[in-house]
Amino acid sequence: MKNNYIILNGELIPRQALPLTPDQWIQWGEHTISLTLLASGNRIPLLSYHHDLLSKQFDSVGWIIPAKLDLDELKEQFEKLLNKNRSLKGSRIHWIIKPSLPAEPFAGLTDFSYLAINEETSFDHFPLNRTGLSIGLSEQYHNSGEPFYQSMIRSRTRELLIRQEGLLNGWDEVILPDPANCLSESADGNIFLRMDDRIFTPAPENYPLPRVMYQVVKEICEDAGIRVEESALLTEKDLLAADEIFITDDLHGIRWVMSFQDKRYYRKTAAYLSDLLRLRLQEAGQFQRGFSG
Repeated sequence: MKNNYIILNGELIPRQALPLTPDQWIQWGEHTISLTLLASGNRIPLLSYHHDLLSKQFDSVGWIIPAKLDLDELKEQFEKLLNKNRSLKGSRIHWIIKPSLPAEPFAGLTDFSYLAINEETSFDHFPLNRTGLSIGLSEQYHNSGEPFYQSMIRSRTRELLIRQEGLLNGWDEVILPDPANCLSESADGNIFLRMDDRIFTPAPENYPLPRVMYQVVKEICEDAGIRVEESALLTEKDLLAADEIFITDDLHGIRWVMSFQDKRYYRKTAAYLSDLLRLRLQEAGQFQRGFSG
């Protein structure tokens, strides 16, 4: 049967061998690094991007990635998982990394546990959303602090409260400002604004969380000759002045925005970049070694 296996610390085991209640799963996932990776058959086209970002996260807090989180080791383990669960179509791998507490006080962090679970999806790429998003600018929450560190300790309660603000206002996605009320990111992704033939996105000093899809989309734009500029001065006025807005994240790829307040937007660039993203994923290299599972 499909998806009956998981990976725990590099070991492929039956899912039922880790009998946790829903509450225990949630507790296990608190204060961890959580990533979602798209897989196409037994390939994970953007794994190297995720691993590079993970390395930067670890470096930002002085942690050293253990051997079991080495890129080549992960390729081998994840391919075993996908083959064992016979995920020949598209699937998502939910990957959670948790620091292991030292046995002795003040001994420092010496190891990490990780869990990987995959689920089959209808697509082996990131389909562009059929219905455009309605966005709103948060009046209650701001982004501040070092983004790599913040990505490890972000409160799930805060995330739920941000989502609640969006639901109460009828927004599909909430845009978060920085402490100076300049644009930072959306609640779940990075935001891009097209004005004429140029694309703008918040700068690092606005505290947006770096994501894999952010880097990939910037590379796609560069290859297509589209200029992307980071600006620390984007505000609500720029949302209203933009010809087009889209949001990128590692779970959905590219999502186009239809409206902000009374403003309506085109979807031309978002659709074009989504097609280029699909081509890039199709052209990504296969794993070098194969396993029968």
